[in-house]
Amino acid sequence: MCSKPATPERSFGGARAGRIDHTAWCLGSLLTSSALFAVPAEADNPKIVAPSILRAHISTENAFEASVEGGQFLPPGTALIITRVPADITFSAGQETSPGVWEVPLPALNGLKMSVPAIKPTKSNLVLFLARKDKALTVYATANSLLSIEMGNAEEDRARNAKKKAEDGRRAEQDRMAEAQRLVALKRAEEERTLGAKETENTKVAQPLQSAELPKVAADALALSAAAQRLMKRGQEFLEQGNVLIARQYFLRASETGLAGAAFKLAETYDPDELKRQNAHTVVPDAATAKHWYTRALDLGALEANARLSRLGN
Repeated sequence: MCSKPATPERSFGGARAGRIDHTAWCLGSLLTSSALFAVPAEADNPKIVAPSILRAHISTENAFEASVEGGQFLPPGTALIITRVPADITFSAGQETSPGVWEVPLPALNGLKMSVPAIKPTKSNLVLFLARKDKALTVYATANSLLSIEMGNAEEDRARNAKKKAEDGRRAEQDRMAEAQRLVALKRAEEERTLGAKETENTKVAQPLQSAELPKVAADALALSAAAQRLMKRGQEFLEQGNVLIARQYFLRASETGLAGAAFKLAETYDPDELKRQNAHTVVPDAATAKHWYTRALDLGALEANARLSRLGN
């Protein structure tokens, strides 16, 4: 009966991992007990050859790159005992003699495969023993190899595709919300234009003296200017919120009334330098359109548009 000293050790997997550690310790302790085994001289100093780090991919059958050198004189029944094997991992030959311990006959080492199921990436310090079990356990050699379970190309592709699908979904939702906001803004602009027209009509009816005193053209211009100012104010509010596309609709309607400031603000929503200053990175600038509206603003009396035209290379 093998009893492991009560020395605190790092646990890496609960009760099952504890049993694996215990098995590995028991096998290792035999290496220092000459009374329990003897190494025949004809064994020719065999050696286990295994990589210091053995990488394996999830959901894949991986080559187990371990071999034995100088073992031509080993007695029949000698096997490679692999300990600390993570749960659910199996080998193409041999058998699991206890939790986390596999015994593989030496002839089966050539082409030995290790099947890794769909588990989380993990690492385990494998302890390999070249041994023969008879009445006593004879250990001829030992080796260590860090088993690193990693995601393979298929898992990486699935993760990448899932991330892309999520990003596409977010973009589609953002586009849907932007379109909804645009439609709402257009509806509000139409309502405000209708309200402005009604206010103009009410002004004509409620103030007959003013209409009589002022030329009809002047009275209509005042009402139209008031409506244009309201449209421009709404456009500025959306611009400050970062909704450049919606703000353009308001500035366009206001500029159609002949409001120079509205044409100037509309030009700024296309001006590359102004968009950069406002951190409007999602809006595509258009220098040609900006020049058009700066020119219109200048024609309507916005003298500051001249400097912007010069900067744009007019």
